[in-house]
Amino acid sequence: MSTYQTFGSQLRNHGISRRSFLKFCTAMSSLLALPPAMIPRMVHALENSPRQSVIWLSFQECTGCTESFLRAHTSSVEELIFDLLSLDYHHTLQAAAGEAAENALAIARQTHAGNYILIVEGAIPLANPGYSTIAGTSNLDTLTQLARDAKAIIAVGTCASFGGIPHAAPNPTGAVSVEEIITDKPLVNISGCPPVPVLITGVIVHLLTFGQLPELDRFKRPATFFGSTVHKGCYRRPFFNDGQFAESFDDDGAKQGWCLFKLGCKGIVTNNACATVKWNQETSFPIQSGHGCLGCAEPHFWDNGSFYQSLYASVAKALPNLGGGQAVDKNGQPLLTQTTFAGGIAIAEGEGNFHQVLTVRLTNEVNIQGSVTVTPAHQNQVADILVFAAYKPLLASLDSPPLYFMLDSTGNILPWNEVPATLVPFQQVTLNAVTEVKMYQGLFIATGSLKVSFGYRLPDGVVVTNSKTIDITITE
Repeated sequence: MSTYQTFGSQLRNHGISRRSFLKFCTAMSSLLALPPAMIPRMVHALENSPRQSVIWLSFQECTGCTESFLRAHTSSVEELIFDLLSLDYHHTLQAAAGEAAENALAIARQTHAGNYILIVEGAIPLANPGYSTIAGTSNLDTLTQLARDAKAIIAVGTCASFGGIPHAAPNPTGAVSVEEIITDKPLVNISGCPPVPVLITGVIVHLLTFGQLPELDRFKRPATFFGSTVHKGCYRRPFFNDGQFAESFDDDGAKQGWCLFKLGCKGIVTNNACATVKWNQETSFPIQSGHGCLGCAEPHFWDNGSFYQSLYASVAKALPNLGGGQAVDKNGQPLLTQTTFAGGIAIAEGEGNFHQVLTVRLTNEVNIQGSVTVTPAHQNQVADILVFAAYKPLLASLDSPPLYFMLDSTGNILPWNEVPATLVPFQQVTLNAVTEVKMYQGLFIATGSLKVSFGYRLPDGVVVTNSKTIDITITE
């Protein structure tokens, strides 16, 4: 069948009703977060466009991305998408083999030069071209040759997007991502191991409707799909906010659906649409089936520590959960934030455990620590760490106002006027996914009550701090 036959004629030939087609366009518009007014434009574009030529390459990978795409079965997307596209070359799906397969690739490249979409699945080895070849041609040469005439490139899966598992230490093949090789073409990464299948469909439909790729995030992923964390859309999030965590996969908390954060779930630092789009006909996603998020849509996920170790495991002792943070802009106006906090105080000569609320003596040497799970939008930014507290003398009346203090970079205690913009930096850091803050170690100098807060300030003046304080009573 001619590649240039329009999708509209394909629908008629295959007996697909216009109602099903309109349902498809409506679903795609919703998936792409487009206003309803865009649906007629999508309908017109897809009905009147020639079938889009696609060349799909498979390099260092497990074919899981293709398998995921084939098994989506969501709202008849797959039945329609294969009528919309002309899949001219695919190592796994094509009927042809050997010379016939390579001839099909040559014909597609020549016939549709400058107009085909190149989809790449898998990483590319650079240490030795012979590590992965197809028809006697290295992955590197195949990619660079076919990228020249492509109108856009879609890197499908974490291997193609970021190097994935082949890139994991010690990376013996020298595996790299597509964007490390191709820098002069429109390129989008749809990461995930494997990726959520309908995201692939959504990107292709956007490209065909508007003639360009959708808005991308800093990792060149579609912002519509990767603009928020798995944690944000997770049905277990209320348990996280309430400090209710499963301690093992078979305890009462796990049976009641409590948060899996302490069992290594990386959803809080992973941007993906798993929790909202889901898998298997929108039935479930890993966390819903009882397993924590592995963070597979993020770079270097295989080397980011154990899948079953809490993000707070680098802290010497477990820190109490302080819940979600609070944020204000440079003018003091409230902002929403996904940043969360943990922190507490421990007595060095005691059991060493951290507590959110604790009574200590002037003779006790204490250790105050915090940990910030930073919202992805703020990660990798340079920020000022802020430490401040409200203090009341031990014999002060209940209605007397507290005194406010802050710590500077040398540990000096300075008065503070309660204006976030005037907080002095305690230290300057580059924000990691989980940023530790060691606030104080030593003796207190006066009796009284302290409510300790900490957080960070970005260069644009945004201040994010803990909403639940570390509460300390100091006695003789």
